[in-house]
Amino acid sequence: MRLVRLVLPLVALSLSGCVVAAAGAAGYGAAKYFSNGETRTYSGDLATVLAATKDELRAQGFPLPVDVPPGPGGITLTAGDAKVDVARVNDTVTNVEVTVGTFSSEEHAVRGRAILDGISRRLGQPIS
Repeated sequence: MRLVRLVLPLVALSLSGCVVAAAGAAGYGAAKYFSNGETRTYSGDLATVLAATKDELRAQGFPLPVDVPPGPGGITLTAGDAKVDVARVNDTVTNVEVTVGTFSSEEHAVRGRAILDGISRRLGQPIS
């Protein structure tokens, strides 16, 4: 009985450490998932920036779905493992956010920047 009173608290402490480690790992994974993307802001209306974005995705071999007109605030394009949000800021400014793959990795970051660099070649340097 005395052994049970000694061992039980030790087991509880070791399990709580596992829970803390698991929670920390889950938080790190969520941060790596949600930090996988880069945004640039271009001087241009939504239609112009969207056309340049689609042209660049096609040039890099990404399959684009059938054309769907954007809503008043923008559109999200999914092409292969890339997701591109083209969002209207105002009549002359548009944001483009590119996410490649599911988790943050250097390979995904390089591929996302390549898409944005191609859009920049078509539109000029981003304003931010």
